[in-house]
Amino acid sequence: MKKTLVIAIALLPIALPSLAADKVLLSLPIVYSDETEVRDKIKDECSLEAVLAEQLEQQLTKRNKDGRGVVEEDKDTAGYAVMRVQIASAVGNGGGSWSGRKSMMVRAELVEEGKETRTVEFRRATSGVPRFWTPFRSTCALFRHVSKGLSKDLYNWAYNPKAKIENDPVEPAKAEPAVAEDVKAS
Repeated sequence: MKKTLVIAIALLPIALPSLAADKVLLSLPIVYSDETEVRDKIKDECSLEAVLAEQLEQQLTKRNKDGRGVVEEDKDTAGYAVMRVQIASAVGNGGGSWSGRKSMMVRAELVEEGKETRTVEFRRATSGVPRFWTPFRSTCALFRHVSKGLSKDLYNWAYNPKAKIENDPVEPAKAEPAVAEDVKAS
């Protein structure tokens, strides 16, 4: 009995990482959630969903090592977990960094073997304070920067569900959790 318990405790650190997905595909298309209010000009000119999909696909393709990073309509996903992403909000005015901060929030769910195993929300924002080169960046360039951070957050979350994800700074008046919290954990 004691020998079995010792073996089980010794194998626990090996079993815990199995909670993370081994191979993940991004389900296309990334869509805006039903309640999202995004300015039409930002949707049309910045193509936030396409930018986020491209950045996330690059990371997943490298990790999967078989050249696959995306899947359309969840077809042919045997051996993969599927990440479905929605843009929950995108806030920002035109005029680059001169017109204030740009922020975006995404919701993601990870589906393994046809069952939703985890969901999460991430929010990223520019600081709103122009730095050396930021005054010369367009609104879309700033949203690309935000999307890049979100794609890294989503990638890290998919492969390491317990990872502490540091979001960009948030103004105290609009404080939100700086660490992504699982909405539903498996």
